[in-house]
Amino acid sequence: MARPRAQRSLIERVLRGAWRCLSLAIVGVAVLVTAALLSLDLPIVRRTVVGQVDAALRSSFAGIISIEQINHLDITGITGARVRIRDPEGVQVLLADGVSVGISPFALAKSVLFGKGDRRIDLDDVRLDYIDANLDLDTSGAPRLARAFEAKGATPSDPSSRATV
Repeated sequence: MARPRAQRSLIERVLRGAWRCLSLAIVGVAVLVTAALLSLDLPIVRRTVVGQVDAALRSSFAGIISIEQINHLDITGITGARVRIRDPEGVQVLLADGVSVGISPFALAKSVLFGKGDRRIDLDDVRLDYIDANLDLDTSGAPRLARAFEAKGATPSDPSSRATV
């Protein structure tokens, strides 16, 4: 037996309304994702990213690694960055200018969404336009550059003194 016309009409209206809501939700998410991707290169977003990365590096390494500028930021990496690295005593051991770093957005998303523990960021491509490296030894006879990359709080003879970010 066929359904009465009024009941079929009600079901059709409910399904049509549900389809419209779902369509609007999909379009809304697409607009938000597009806006987020387009806003990555805004100066305020670049400054926020620099602050977050500097904080993560500051808590991981004995030296001070600071990103002074980024000219371009998108989901595949950065270009035109200036990075300064100082050893634990505050002596500059590395200055890199025109740094470009490429990452895989899919690998990063996989690490963020499904990874356990530390986030893993694979660097696909690293290019430097200019680098000034200080290869001097510190007062204890250890290379200053190596001391900058020791794990924060580790002693140089400690086998676990490799930092993980």
